Amino acid sequence: MNETSRARLELELQDASEQEAALAVLQSLYAVKPLPELLSELSQEQQLQAAVLADKWQVPHVSNAAAQLLTDAAKTPSTLTETVQQRVLGAEALPGCLQPLLKSVLLSLLGDLEAVWADAGLQEQLLRLSLPAIELLLSCDELKVRPSRAPSN
Repeated sequence: MNETSRARLELELQDASEQEAALAVLQSLYAVKPLPELLSELSQEQQLQAAVLADKWQVPHVSNAAAQLLTDAAKTPSTLTETVQQRVLGAEALPGCLQPLLKSVLLSLLGDLEAVWADAGLQEQLLRLSLPAIELLLSCDELKVRPSRAPSN
C-alpha cells in the first residue's frame, strides 16, 4: 500500500491537555495494553478526560472503566483530586457513565445541607451547580437535612 492510498483519521481535541487521554482511548481499541493498565497510567484528570472522550467517540468499555476508577477513588476521602471534583461539579453536562461520580462528589462536599448553609463558600458552590447537578443532589436518599420542627405555641 503506498502513502497516498492510506486512510487518515483526524481527531480534534479541545486542547493539548487531552492528548494523553485520547491516546489511551485509541490504544484501547488496538489492545496495545490491557485497559486497566492503560487507564492506571493516566492521572485522575486524564482519566476524566478519557471517560468523556470515550463517551463522545462511543467507546463504552473505556468510558465505563475510567468512570469506575474515578468513582472508586471518590469513595475514599481525600483520594479524588480537587481538580477532578471541581471539573465534575462545574460541568454543564456529563455522560451517563459519570453520574455515579457526580453523585459521590456532590454528597461528599454538599451532602449535609446544615453544613452548607453554615459555610459561605459551600453555599456559593451549591448555588453555582448546574440544574442537573442540583436535581441529582436533591434526589439522593443520603442527603442530610435536619427535619423541621413544629412551631411551639
